[in-house]
Amino acid sequence: MGRAVIPDAPVRVLYVDGDSDYADRVRSSLGRESLPFDVQTAPDAECALEHLRESDDVHCIVSEYQLPDTTGLAFYDRVREFSSDLPFILFTASGSEEIASDAVSAGVTDYLLKREGSDQFEVLADRIGDAVCSYRTERRIESERQAVFDRMADAFFAVNADWHVTVLNEQAKTVLTAAMDDDIGEIEGRHLWEELPDAVGTTFYEKYHEAMENQEPVSFEEYYEPLDTWFEVRVYPSETGLSVYYRDITERYRQREMLESRERVLREMHDIIAAREKSFTEQVEAVLELGREELGTEYGTLSEIRGDDYIFEVVATDDERIQAGDVVPVSVTNCERCATAEKTLVLGDISQDSAGRTGQDESDDWGIACYLGAPVFVDDDVYGTFCFYGTTPRDDQFSEWEVTLVDLMSRWVSYELQRRQTNEKLRAQNEKLGQFASIVSHDLRNPLNVARGHIELAQNECTNEHLDAVERAHDRMETLIENLLTLARSEERIGDTELVNLAELAEQCWETVETGTASLDVETDRTLLADEPRLRQLLENLMRNSVEHGSTSNQSNPGHAADADAADSQRQSKKVERGAESVTVRVGDVEGGFYVEDDGPGIPPDERASVFDSSHTTKTEGTGLGLAIVERIAKGHGWSVCVTEGTGGGARFEFTDIETVSEAL
Repeated sequence: MGRAVIPDAPVRVLYVDGDSDYADRVRSSLGRESLPFDVQTAPDAECALEHLRESDDVHCIVSEYQLPDTTGLAFYDRVREFSSDLPFILFTASGSEEIASDAVSAGVTDYLLKREGSDQFEVLADRIGDAVCSYRTERRIESERQAVFDRMADAFFAVNADWHVTVLNEQAKTVLTAAMDDDIGEIEGRHLWEELPDAVGTTFYEKYHEAMENQEPVSFEEYYEPLDTWFEVRVYPSETGLSVYYRDITERYRQREMLESRERVLREMHDIIAAREKSFTEQVEAVLELGREELGTEYGTLSEIRGDDYIFEVVATDDERIQAGDVVPVSVTNCERCATAEKTLVLGDISQDSAGRTGQDESDDWGIACYLGAPVFVDDDVYGTFCFYGTTPRDDQFSEWEVTLVDLMSRWVSYELQRRQTNEKLRAQNEKLGQFASIVSHDLRNPLNVARGHIELAQNECTNEHLDAVERAHDRMETLIENLLTLARSEERIGDTELVNLAELAEQCWETVETGTASLDVETDRTLLADEPRLRQLLENLMRNSVEHGSTSNQSNPGHAADADAADSQRQSKKVERGAESVTVRVGDVEGGFYVEDDGPGIPPDERASVFDSSHTTKTEGTGLGLAIVERIAKGHGWSVCVTEGTGGGARFEFTDIETVSEAL
């Protein structure tokens, strides 16, 4: 047998034998071998075990089978409690096939009978050398493998088929040690579920058993409550057990929960400000409550600053000391700083952030310890503040998300206040316009009626073409008055809406319009939610416009005259020649609405942008108000309207963003 190569010297051997003389002979014989042996002896198993407890520098144990206090195999079992792989050679004079079989079954490294002569020590030296070489090689491989495991970002451990831990890296050791009830020291060799009773019956327990039974990999994410940790786990089974890889994804879950929470807040805020049935005050109260919940503060207020007064306009708090309508000097509030700087004020701890500030006692009176507020603007001037404050100072400052949320809320309040103010001004202007139109029409009609009466008397007494011209001028003035009234009243708010059958209404409108030889083609079965009288006026104006300007005998120029004067068209309808080429008006559906078109000469592209202007007309007799009225009726409903080319080359008016019967129901 060739000599084993021992890379590291010396080889420390512990020889255990009750025969001290033979033990000395073994020590001296091995010392003469070429391999560098350092032999220590022990007279019995207990002394040997004591040596192992005190020293970890033994590379190989050589033991007699018959020991004073036990057998070599019993001693071997005790050694395995210290080390699962330390080389152990049974070197005995009491050899038998039974002992040899038991030794092999027990797992001893080698079995060797004592013989006469010195050759046996050479054999023993070779066996020791081979065993130690294998032992050191396995330890080196294991060390390298463990180093690889420890460098892994994931925690890793493996169990055998009996659920005993066979190997694990440092990451897994840290987690498993924290999860186990007691500090049990070495984890290798421990029964996984006995050491982790809290995990029995959990998803971890079920998935590991599933992988073991089905011999199929499993992956899952699960929360382990005892460690307050989320894990991403991958389990790979084999015939000998399981390999488990896992990583801590708690931060990922917290980020996900945080994003979901923020999405929920923004969705709730959208639902609040989109609720048309709520008043502005109710909406602000709901937004303040939402902000209080998200920021964890006791107070939320929308306040107006008027001169030196700070007026609580809307209040959200459980503190009855503060009510909407209360007024305090603005100088005693933190909001003064916010309004003066015209930017968001963030105070996580007022006692520190406001150091050196005098004349401010809001914090003392109400126990305010933290503050987050943003200015509210109307017409580019500071209207007041939208703010939140609490009674507990913050360990950290308000987060960027919290500051952004309050900024967003304050901007909505600013926009809504601005919109309300603008609407109030528009309503006041419209009321004045309506009053003016009524007064003007009344004052103009009185002298017109007198003049018309005198013309009729004059026409009865004589025939004069000048009188006919005056009558036509009076008709023209009356048309202007009626259209001005219609245009002014179109600014009024759309009335109650109802379900309107578009086809039926179109047929009814056609019957009331002087159409001559023109024809109507209805290609819709759509039902709309609309103010029926206003929709009727819209359709009649478009139909008159098409009939008047679609007939070739009524074209004063190649362009399509873009007006539809209600009263004027009735008086001028007699001028439509019955024998002229007729026009077809079509009413049909488009996505999200309907259209009205004709097959007349159409509207040139460069005129389409101005057809709804009140001054636009291509007829000397026209007022230019007809299509302006159409546009205002459409916008009053919240519809969109555009002009394009019809399918037959004529004018086409498309109305979209319309609530149909399926949407209304």
